[in-house]
Amino acid sequence: SARVLLVILFVVLLAYFVSAPVGKFFEDCADLSDWVIGGGTTNWAVGEGGDAGWCKASNVDTTSNMTSANIDLSSTGIANLTFDRSTAGLDAGEFLKVYVNSSTQAFTLIVTYTDNAATSGNFNLSQFITIPDSDVFLRFECRNGATNEKCLVDNINVTSYEIPPQQNLSANISAQIPFNAQT
Repeated sequence: SARVLLVILFVVLLAYFVSAPVGKFFEDCADLSDWVIGGGTTNWAVGEGGDAGWCKASNVDTTSNMTSANIDLSSTGIANLTFDRSTAGLDAGEFLKVYVNSSTQAFTLIVTYTDNAATSGNFNLSQFITIPDSDVFLRFECRNGATNEKCLVDNINVTSYEIPPQQNLSANISAQIPFNAQT
């Protein structure tokens, strides 16, 4: 019937235009060799002991940061950043900050954490940078000053929804509608 054909057409078009997320970047903090580490004397490192499996910055005498390798979002319409984070022992003026930049923009602040808590972050990167872009970088920045103070991040993940190819779709729909103009 016509109703069944319309449902099938709708499902086909929906499947064509809505793509599944594609993994563009993932860091499980087992190895930080792909990151550029800078800033304080004690910088970001792979966590040990109770902090194993986390990227960790502790006892940072100044602000310390770690910047990701290039993330190619050139075929991306929407990109999403998720990560787990934990901060402990932070005093006034100490923080964990997350930034993103692209080839056309300087590093843009996404979020600042000043609390001592463990949460997850979830951000639409297109709210902070212009995409598509082939040169995108993430930066995590920590400031703390004692051995019992720390910034931890893990499961840093960028997923995207690809831009579907341009298509010209048109339909010629005509119907006869009875009209009675009696007044």
